[in-house]
Amino acid sequence: MSDIFGYIYACTVLTAGFWEYYKSKSFTFLGFDLVCGGALVCGAALDSEDPAKYILLLVTSIIVALVMAYRYFNSNRWLPSLVVVALSCVMFIQTGYLLIIRDLTQAFVEILKLDDEDLHPG
Repeated sequence: MSDIFGYIYACTVLTAGFWEYYKSKSFTFLGFDLVCGGALVCGAALDSEDPAKYILLLVTSIIVALVMAYRYFNSNRWLPSLVVVALSCVMFIQTGYLLIIRDLTQAFVEILKLDDEDLHPG
């Protein structure tokens, strides 16, 4: 299953980097957003390939949220900083929720020692 929201989130971070560069001509903002956007694309690709590889997406979304919140408090401009912070929080919650569901389900199956035949009779 493809992580469509992860790809959309990565494109939003990349777009925010170009927007900030256009507004303030800062290569620092552009460089940070390009690196984080690339890491998010890789994280979304890894998560799409194997749902157990969610760490890169989760950690990068936390870092992006913290840096964008810092940018907002320094500049008091809500666009694109707060939009990306909100999307980062949604991404963190989605990834964390899926992490909890996946891990709890796997632990539950291991505790009960269920086989595929027990889960899908017939």
